[in-house]
Amino acid sequence: ISKEDAGRVCPVDVRREMEKEGRIGKLHNKFYTTGGNGTAVASSKAFAAEYAQKLKADGVDCVIMTPREEPVHVAAQQIKQIEKAGIPAAHICTVTPISKTVGAARISGAQAIPYPTGDPQLSPEKELRRQREIVMNALQLLLK
Repeated sequence: ISKEDAGRVCPVDVRREMEKEGRIGKLHNKFYTTGGNGTAVASSKAFAAEYAQKLKADGVDCVIMTPREEPVHVAAQQIKQIEKAGIPAAHICTVTPISKTVGAARISGAQAIPYPTGDPQLSPEKELRRQREIVMNALQLLLK
């Protein structure tokens, strides 16, 4: 696994394994992202409200968000917009107190910035196990 491994931010491979195992339903055919550190809170909220409606129309029944470097408060605002649309959403983040302060309901601790769901210091096998653990923690929150 290279330092640029996308699974360290969005562990799609782990989610696809879980899909094959029957642990989760079908993954959506796309993911949404924002511009990162430069995204204003108001713009981010509007963007999330818009894509939440698209997710709802597509029959998505839950969301896991794993921001990499975006300010935690901005991502937490997006989580709130997704929840307002009626879709349970888990926020995997590195600074959980900020997400709590903003009012996100389902918060799961991340590995670290800039790799919320990975660790380039681990062997590929251990990193995959760690990614799976982080995703499972977020899924447990969505079951509540």
